[in-house]
Order: sequence, then structure tokens, then C-alpha cells
Amino acid sequence: MLNKNDLANNALFSGLQGNILNGHGRDFTANIFVRFDKNRVNRVKEWISDFSKEKITSCKKQLSESELYKRNKVSGGVFFGILLSADGYEYLGMDVLKFESAFQKGMKQASINDPDSKNWEEGFKKQIHAMILIGDDDPKKLGNACFEICEEIDKFSSILTIEHGNAIRNAHGDGLEHFGYVDGISQPLFFDDELKNYEEKHGKDKFDPSADTELVLVKDPFANSLEAYGSYFVFRKLEQNVRQFKKAENRLGKQLKLDNLERAGASLVGRFEDGTPVQVNKDDGIIGSGIFNNFNYTDPTDNSKCPYHAHIRKTNPRTPEHKKHIMARRGIPYGLRNVPTSIEQNYAQMPENGVGLLFMSFQSSITNQFEHIQRLANDSTTYPGDSSNSNNLDPIIGQDGTSKRPNKSIGMLPVHYEDSTASSLKESPFNLAVTLKGGEYFFAPSIPFLNNLKEL
Repeated sequence: MLNKNDLANNALFSGLQGNILNGHGRDFTANIFVRFDKNRVNRVKEWISDFSKEKITSCKKQLSESELYKRNKVSGGVFFGILLSADGYEYLGMDVLKFESAFQKGMKQASINDPDSKNWEEGFKKQIHAMILIGDDDPKKLGNACFEICEEIDKFSSILTIEHGNAIRNAHGDGLEHFGYVDGISQPLFFDDELKNYEEKHGKDKFDPSADTELVLVKDPFANSLEAYGSYFVFRKLEQNVRQFKKAENRLGKQLKLDNLERAGASLVGRFEDGTPVQVNKDDGIIGSGIFNNFNYTDPTDNSKCPYHAHIRKTNPRTPEHKKHIMARRGIPYGLRNVPTSIEQNYAQMPENGVGLLFMSFQSSITNQFEHIQRLANDSTTYPGDSSNSNNLDPIIGQDGTSKRPNKSIGMLPVHYEDSTASSLKESPFNLAVTLKGGEYFFAPSIPFLNNLKEL
């Protein structure tokens, strides 16, 4: 694990973009998707180099800002980052064969059972060269920074779309997604002080979140420096039909005659809305629920508490073998609601579109991490204890890219908590309420590469 104060890590932190080893922490973001104009390569290289030297937030700067905030409550400045797609590297004259094949092909060509990209939003259907990430806690400062960048890049590129993110929090300050569940709890920890803090709160005897940098960092293939690292980055815009989800959640609980209707949603997600894992408790409200992560699925054949197809179990079965597939997730909700997520609502007050999650993740391999996990989410594989016709798509992020089966998840859910007998396990048909609107694969280049790009 890394020590933030070890001077031996100074070169690594200085050459690495921020947001990779830990999140930038801003509540508002702008993701600017760009296609560079033909025959403007030299101008693009010049701008990227200048942008890197003047704007980009390095890992070292991010760590310093975080320390100042802890000591003096001084907020950091606007966060800036830049990521390039395989098409972007080719535009710049770089050999994309130096990257893994999944990155070279891009998300549109990924074989993970996603819906056809012809149904994506227009901005994502087109060829994307780069994504510029801007973040701040002040939406006005963010808007001004985004305007300035757009004015600059408009001279040599086309802005395909701008996706705005805005954090949602409950009364305890925990981050939520639009279905109302605490999100982003289980993350790999790369720094020793973060692991120590985690252990003090909950321990790590059942699940150890510590991670080596090999999980997210790879050598930048176009930088000469020995300490020049980058990371593969995945972006997906996931629209959430909140009204449909909450109606179906309630209907499922009543159909199965659950003693606690809230357990229907918890069995689909794997956690109650406050973050309490259904594997740990049959009701919500455990202490520290919004950050609790020290649990596992002791018996991989037991679904008497948490169903096999529950989102957090399907995407992270918490086995030692699966740790190599975990990603550093940096997602943020998008879309503003007339009635805040944290307030109890009638179905008529809930949105059917226009809100969702901007999924973002860093990893050292798109194939072995993102695609491995998304393939599990999109897979209808039957698990032990399920009926032979079960369709175990992840009920939260699963995408059904074929027309051969219904666009729904049909796993087995225990009617009586801790009872996995045949009489207790019932089919739980649930129509999927999340739609992929577009996305792309990127690479976060090292700062040495970006600084020297106009010389290459």
C-alpha cells in the first residue's frame, strides 16, 4: 500500500492524474466529450500540452488539497483531467496497438451483451477523441470553468455532448443514486491511512478492501519517464426510470408477501437504502450503515439472506479470486429532480427519464475488470438453488442486448430471511429500469506524456 508522505512516491504522484487512486470529491462535474477537427493535429497537441501544464490536477496536488481540507477546512480549487480514446490516440499519430485490444475496439464493439449502440444518444454515436473532466463544489465556478474550456476547444474541435453530474446525499452525508440507495461504499483502498481508518471503524476480517496500484495503474506506453503511469477509464451514461423501479420494487414485495416490504428492494440491490447489507441484517439501521463493508458471503451456495442475482453480489461475490476484477469507481448521479431523492414521494412525483448515473471507473485492464464484471451483470447464468428457467440479469445495471429473452431479471428470492428451503425461495420477476444511453473507453495519460505531447 502507498504512504502519502513517503518521498519515494513523489515522482509517481506528480506524474499521475488525480481521481485515479482516490476520488476528487467534488459534488458537481462536467464531462465534455470532444472530436478534434481534421488537419489540426499540431494545434490540438499544443493545446493539450498547455492545458496539462496549466490546469490538470495531479495526484500530488489532489492529495495536498485533501490534507489542507482536513486540517484547515480549505477547499481545493477546480479539478481538471483529460482522457483520450483509441480514436483520439490515432488522431494524434500514436500506435494504439500498444494498448489492450478491448481499448482499441472501444465500447461500441465490446462483446458484453450490451444493447446496440444505434440506440444510444446522438453525442455518443459519433467518434469521440477525448473527454475533459471538470469538478468543483460550487456549481457557478464549475459552470465558468466549463465555459472557458469550451471556448478554447471550440476553435479546433467539435463538442459532441456535455454530461453534468451532481452528487445526491442523505441526512448523514452518504452519497445516493436516484433509486434512493447509498452508493459507492465498496471501493479498493490504495493508501495505508485510509485502510487504517477503515479498520478502526469496522475491521477487515471478513472483507479486506486494501489494493495494490497494479489494480488501476499501467505504464504509459508513450512516456519516457520510469514513473509515468496512466489508467484505463470507462464511462457509461445509465438512465434510471425511478417510477418504474419503485413501483416494481413495491409490487414484488407484496407478491411475495414479505414480512418487510423494504427487503424486496434490498434483495435486488444487496443493501437497504441506508447501506445496510441484506446479507448482514434482515432490516436496515445497523450502525455505520452508510460505510459498512466488512462482510462476505460465507457459503457461496447459500442465498437465504442475499440472493445470488442481487446487484452487489453478482458484480462482487467477495471471493479472494474476484479481488483482481474490482474497479476504482468514480461515478456520480446526473439530472435534477423537482422533489429531492431523500424525501418520501408518491409515484407521480418520481421521474421516468432524464436522471441516472454517470458511471466512471479506473482499472488496469478493461477486459479483466470492467468487461468481466459487466458481462456477469448482463449474463443470465443460473446459480445453484435457482430454478432452471431463471434469468439472472443484474436487476440494477444488467443490460439485455438480445431479443431472445425478456428484458427482465428472474432470480430466486428468500421469502423468509435465512430460509433457503424450496418453499421459501420464490421467483422474483423484475423488469429492468436502467437503460444504457452511451459511453466509451478511454485512457488517462500520464502528465509527463501530456506535457511533452507537442514535441512528439
